[in-house]
Amino acid sequence: MTEPESQDESTTRDVAKLADRFLQQRADERDIAIVERQLGRYPRGMVAVGARCACGRPLAVVTRPMLPGGIPFPTTCYLTSPEAVKAVSHIEAEGRMRAYNELLHDDETVAGEYRGAHRLYVAFRHELAGRLRGGGTSARGACPNA
Repeated sequence: MTEPESQDESTTRDVAKLADRFLQQRADERDIAIVERQLGRYPRGMVAVGARCACGRPLAVVTRPMLPGGIPFPTTCYLTSPEAVKAVSHIEAEGRMRAYNELLHDDETVAGEYRGAHRLYVAFRHELAGRLRGGGTSARGACPNA
Protein backbone atom coordinates (compact mmCIF):
# COMPACT_ATOMS: atom_id res chain seq x y z
CA MET A 1 0.00 0.00 0.00
CA THR A 2 1.38 3.40 -0.93
CA GLU A 3 1.34 6.29 1.48
CA PRO A 4 -1.01 9.18 0.72
CA GLU A 5 0.56 12.12 -1.01
CA SER A 6 1.36 15.05 1.28
CA GLN A 7 -0.26 18.42 0.70
CA ASP A 8 3.12 19.90 -0.28
CA GLU A 9 3.68 17.16 -2.87
CA SER A 10 0.15 17.63 -4.18
CA THR A 11 0.63 21.40 -4.42
CA THR A 12 3.94 21.00 -6.22
CA ARG A 13 2.36 18.60 -8.71
CA ASP A 14 -0.66 20.88 -9.26
CA VAL A 15 1.51 23.95 -9.76
CA ALA A 16 3.73 22.08 -12.22
CA LYS A 17 0.65 21.02 -14.20
CA LEU A 18 -0.63 24.59 -14.24
CA ALA A 19 2.71 25.88 -15.48
CA ASP A 20 2.75 23.16 -18.14
CA ARG A 21 -0.71 24.22 -19.31
CA PHE A 22 0.17 27.89 -19.59
CA LEU A 23 3.57 27.36 -21.16
CA GLN A 24 1.95 25.21 -23.86
CA GLN A 25 0.06 28.37 -24.87
CA ARG A 26 3.13 30.50 -25.54
CA ALA A 27 2.44 33.95 -26.89
CA ASP A 28 3.23 34.36 -30.56
CA GLU A 29 3.83 37.57 -32.52
CA ARG A 30 0.12 37.91 -33.31
CA ASP A 31 -0.83 37.59 -29.61
CA ILE A 32 1.79 40.15 -28.62
CA ALA A 33 0.54 42.59 -31.28
CA ILE A 34 -3.08 42.20 -30.09
CA VAL A 35 -2.10 42.73 -26.46
CA GLU A 36 -0.01 45.76 -27.42
CA ARG A 37 -3.12 47.28 -29.03
CA GLN A 38 -5.24 46.33 -26.00
CA LEU A 39 -2.83 47.96 -23.54
CA GLY A 40 -1.61 50.82 -25.68
CA ARG A 41 1.98 49.76 -24.93
CA TYR A 42 4.30 46.82 -25.54
CA PRO A 43 3.55 43.96 -23.09
CA ARG A 44 6.91 43.50 -21.36
CA GLY A 45 7.74 40.00 -20.23
CA MET A 46 4.69 38.35 -21.80
CA VAL A 47 5.32 34.63 -22.28
CA ALA A 48 1.88 33.05 -22.60
CA VAL A 49 -1.80 33.66 -23.05
CA GLY A 50 -3.56 32.66 -19.84
CA ALA A 51 -7.09 32.90 -21.24
CA ARG A 52 -8.76 33.85 -24.49
CA CYS A 53 -12.13 35.42 -25.18
CA ALA A 54 -14.76 33.60 -27.25
CA CYS A 55 -13.33 35.13 -30.44
CA GLY A 56 -9.82 33.85 -29.66
CA ARG A 57 -8.10 37.11 -28.66
CA PRO A 58 -6.03 37.22 -25.47
CA LEU A 59 -8.13 37.97 -22.40
CA ALA A 60 -5.37 37.53 -19.81
CA VAL A 61 -1.63 37.00 -20.10
CA VAL A 62 1.16 35.35 -18.13
CA THR A 63 4.41 37.27 -17.68
CA ARG A 64 7.93 36.49 -16.51
CA PRO A 65 8.46 37.02 -12.78
CA MET A 66 11.78 38.68 -13.62
CA LEU A 67 12.49 40.81 -16.68
CA PRO A 68 15.88 40.90 -18.42
CA GLY A 69 18.43 42.73 -16.33
CA GLY A 70 17.00 41.32 -13.10
CA ILE A 71 14.05 43.71 -12.91
CA PRO A 72 11.20 42.14 -10.93
CA PHE A 73 7.85 42.16 -12.72
CA PRO A 74 5.21 42.24 -9.99
CA THR A 75 2.19 40.90 -11.90
CA THR A 76 2.40 37.31 -13.09
CA CYS A 77 -1.10 37.12 -14.59
CA TYR A 78 -3.19 40.08 -15.65
CA LEU A 79 -6.23 41.01 -17.69
CA THR A 80 -5.58 42.67 -21.03
CA SER A 81 -9.02 42.65 -22.66
CA PRO A 82 -10.49 46.15 -22.44
CA GLU A 83 -13.95 44.66 -21.87
CA ALA A 84 -12.77 42.49 -18.98
CA VAL A 85 -10.79 45.36 -17.44
CA LYS A 86 -13.90 47.57 -17.66
CA ALA A 87 -16.06 44.90 -16.00
CA VAL A 88 -13.60 44.51 -13.11
CA SER A 89 -13.33 48.29 -12.78
CA HIS A 90 -17.12 48.48 -12.34
CA ILE A 91 -16.96 45.83 -9.61
CA GLU A 92 -14.24 47.79 -7.83
CA ALA A 93 -16.15 51.08 -8.23
CA GLU A 94 -19.24 49.49 -6.65
CA GLY A 95 -17.20 48.87 -3.50
CA ARG A 96 -17.12 45.10 -3.77
CA MET A 97 -13.40 44.95 -2.98
CA ARG A 98 -14.10 46.67 0.35
CA ALA A 99 -16.79 44.08 1.05
CA TYR A 100 -14.45 41.22 0.08
CA ASN A 101 -11.73 42.60 2.36
CA GLU A 102 -14.23 42.77 5.22
CA LEU A 103 -15.22 39.16 4.51
CA LEU A 104 -11.54 38.14 4.62
CA HIS A 105 -11.22 39.89 7.97
CA ASP A 106 -14.43 38.48 9.46
CA ASP A 107 -14.55 34.90 8.14
CA GLU A 108 -11.63 32.65 9.10
CA THR A 109 -12.67 29.98 6.60
CA VAL A 110 -12.56 32.47 3.73
CA ALA A 111 -9.30 33.92 5.06
CA GLY A 112 -7.77 30.44 5.17
CA GLU A 113 -8.83 29.74 1.60
CA TYR A 114 -7.36 33.07 0.54
CA ARG A 115 -4.04 32.27 2.23
CA GLY A 116 -4.03 28.90 0.46
CA ALA A 117 -4.67 30.57 -2.90
CA HIS A 118 -1.86 33.02 -2.23
CA ARG A 119 0.54 30.16 -1.43
CA LEU A 120 -0.41 28.56 -4.77
CA TYR A 121 0.19 31.87 -6.56
CA VAL A 122 3.65 32.19 -4.99
CA ALA A 123 4.46 28.57 -5.87
CA PHE A 124 3.25 29.11 -9.45
CA ARG A 125 5.37 32.27 -9.77
CA HIS A 126 8.41 30.41 -8.44
CA GLU A 127 7.77 27.51 -10.85
CA LEU A 128 7.61 29.93 -13.79
CA ALA A 129 10.78 31.69 -12.69
CA GLY A 130 12.63 28.40 -12.55
CA ARG A 131 11.38 27.20 -15.91
CA LEU A 132 11.96 30.46 -17.71
CA ARG A 133 15.36 30.95 -16.11
CA GLY A 134 14.53 34.63 -15.98
CA GLY A 135 15.31 34.89 -12.33
CA GLY A 136 13.48 34.01 -9.19
CA THR A 137 11.41 35.69 -6.59
CA SER A 138 12.59 37.32 -3.42
CA ALA A 139 13.87 35.25 -0.50
CA ARG A 140 10.40 35.17 1.02
CA GLY A 141 8.90 34.05 -2.30
CA ALA A 142 6.47 36.87 -2.89
CA CYS A 143 6.48 39.62 -5.44
CA PRO A 144 6.91 43.21 -4.23
CA ASN A 145 3.16 43.92 -4.56
CA ALA A 146 1.97 40.77 -2.78
